[in-house]
Amino acid sequence: MQLTNQIMSLKGNNRKQVLDLLRNSGTVSIAEISMATTISKPTVKKIVDYYCDRSMVVCAGKGHSTDGGGKKPELFKFNENYGYTISIHITPDSIYSGIADMKADFHDLQRLPIKKNEKMDIILDYFVEIIQNFQGSKFVKRKELIGIAIAFPGMVDPFNGVSIYSPHYHSWENNYPFKEELLKRIDLDAEIFMDCTNRFQAFAEREKGIAKGKDNFFIVDAIKEGLGAGIIVGGYLKRGAQNLSGEIGHMIINPDSGIKCICGAEGCFEAMVSTERISKWVRDEHKNHKNSLIFKNRKPESVKIDHIFSAFKNGDDFAQKIIDDIIKWFAIGLSNIIVVYDPQMIIIQGIYVDTGDYFINNLRDKIRQYSLPAVDKKVVIEYSNLGWERGVLGGAAYVAWNFFENEQIYRTVRTA
Repeated sequence: MQLTNQIMSLKGNNRKQVLDLLRNSGTVSIAEISMATTISKPTVKKIVDYYCDRSMVVCAGKGHSTDGGGKKPELFKFNENYGYTISIHITPDSIYSGIADMKADFHDLQRLPIKKNEKMDIILDYFVEIIQNFQGSKFVKRKELIGIAIAFPGMVDPFNGVSIYSPHYHSWENNYPFKEELLKRIDLDAEIFMDCTNRFQAFAEREKGIAKGKDNFFIVDAIKEGLGAGIIVGGYLKRGAQNLSGEIGHMIINPDSGIKCICGAEGCFEAMVSTERISKWVRDEHKNHKNSLIFKNRKPESVKIDHIFSAFKNGDDFAQKIIDDIIKWFAIGLSNIIVVYDPQMIIIQGIYVDTGDYFINNLRDKIRQYSLPAVDKKVVIEYSNLGWERGVLGGAAYVAWNFFENEQIYRTVRTA
């Protein structure tokens, strides 16, 4: 029995190696697969035939003949249309959704504006409608639904599909069994993968962004309504014993500030870099900076974060003072995280990407000053090159990755 399991394990490992190579390549021949994996050509041929029979790999024509004029090799490629995923991301004011193939390439992306603090019953109705609409689209014809990703704001129990706490939706009850309630309204055969937004956004960077090839990094996403992190350690998402990992927005960095966070605490990282604090600062300082470009053709209460960024880029002194203050608090917060996780890379997502080189260059300098200044820290700090789609992208990528990490598919793969 043990020998049988060892043979099965070897066969499964070989199948996974071959499929991983095909998934990450364009078109390849049997000989090229054999050379890259060091698996014999006859074994590779059997494995490729195995996947072709199950529609996961398809023939892609003929390659070039050898210099000696030999027979043209047959080429193969991974069939990204073997199945599809649905990914949904809810934010404080919108629901983003998309339908993607097995490479997490989207064939449809949508945005649905919603009321702030929308009731959970209405959110559930929206989700049912979105899923049903995607399932009825032309793209899914004769394809298997591999899974559904749901990115939620706040704290999430991904293993039970529970929204533990969402600071932006006060009408939602804590520990709400969202997955269970959704399945009461819609019949689904596919697995639901529910997690907090920032974890999926970290996965988007791992699979499609600037962290590709990195095993230890975290993203920091600052939106107008809050701040959080997604952490990858050893190539895997870090969640923690109580699913608290990544809630860096509620790390206390200025306890005596008197500045209240939406969570109820004072001096949270999120509160110190929030647009709400900045807006109050701008209103309070209007009388001392009346000539600032920030207030050009607008009243203090009408100032948005974009106006501050624009004034900063045009050399406004008051705007620069604000940006420098934000950099300081970012540097303090990130310095604390660096000495805990020692990441290869920190990726900045969200609104402060729009401040340009000044912000990130000065942030790097401040971090060098604050955190173990005598140690040469090699952490790379960069802006993300992903846009608003990063939440749904990460969800789709995670569902596909999870599918290919399941060892059962290397033993028996369902026919599409």
